[in-house]
Amino acid sequence: QNAAAIRANPSLVMRSRIRKGNPSRSMTFNVEQPPFDDVRVRRAVAKAIDREGLAWISGFGEYIAKADFLAANTRFYQPNNDALAYDVKAANALLDEAGWAGRDAQGYRTKDGQRLKATMLSYDNPAFPASVSVAIQADLKKVGFEMPIEMLPLTRVTEKRYAGKFQALAGGYWHTNTPDGLFVLYHSQAISTDKIIGQNVGRFRDAELDRVLSAARQSRDPVQLQALYGEAQKRLTETVPAVPSVESQVLTAYGRQVQGVIFDTSH
Repeated sequence: QNAAAIRANPSLVMRSRIRKGNPSRSMTFNVEQPPFDDVRVRRAVAKAIDREGLAWISGFGEYIAKADFLAANTRFYQPNNDALAYDVKAANALLDEAGWAGRDAQGYRTKDGQRLKATMLSYDNPAFPASVSVAIQADLKKVGFEMPIEMLPLTRVTEKRYAGKFQALAGGYWHTNTPDGLFVLYHSQAISTDKIIGQNVGRFRDAELDRVLSAARQSRDPVQLQALYGEAQKRLTETVPAVPSVESQVLTAYGRQVQGVIFDTSH
């Protein structure tokens, strides 16, 4: 919220840096839990969220809204912001297609007598303010989806996160200086077991995505890698294991007399 004033101060320098790897996520779905075991519901939720609004709420105009799965400054990034772009009409059509066509007295969608509802697990996090969760809740209400917010201490959230005991998880980011961040978050080998703690907390499994991300780990050919990571990024917009929201940016300000400031590749 101080960025404009800092830019206007001739004695200060303002820098905005996108972290490489994965953008920030507004939500990660547990694909083993209904209703998010249905890709149509996941896609509908992604298209019902106004990312420009989230970018403003969290970054006061400083953050870049994001609807694809790799940070824009990462090698082999291929833009695909259209597939999951904000589109309330399309979101409603997807929910109709998924069978959530009824409405109850409060206006929420129903199917077989059940309300379309999922709880978003969250915690107090400066990188993901509670106002963002509330905005998502309001966006989803407009398409007839009820999303209560459960705020818990971080230790409890972490426990539920790795045990897969949630429906949707608020916020999230993972940084690395390569597109292999996609493997870290979305390959089935990154699902937690009793032997490893993995970052694929939504327990997402997709054989085609596994194939291309595994092949990318074995290749050093930039032409092949461009194709493989292009396939991976497209596949993620089709399968929607999470909802990208904004580029994960760091704002830094320092006195103009300071020279030689550099940033590492991730942070």
